[in-house]
Amino acid sequence: MAMQEPAECAVCLKPAATRCSACRLVPFCSRRCQTLLWPSHKVLCKRDPHVFYLPPMSPGDI
Repeated sequence: MAMQEPAECAVCLKPAATRCSACRLVPFCSRRCQTLLWPSHKVLCKRDPHVFYLPPMSPGDI
């Protein structure tokens, strides 16, 4: 079995600690990043959650 690389946060690309609790696909490093992405992610959550990713942000943006 190959080791899987840790997922990166969909917002800031830091190592993800959790995933969207609804679709279980989109990774997040923190509640803050999850909250930042939710307005766009909720539109397609459980349909095609990969569509609404924000571009990576710098630490100053978060």
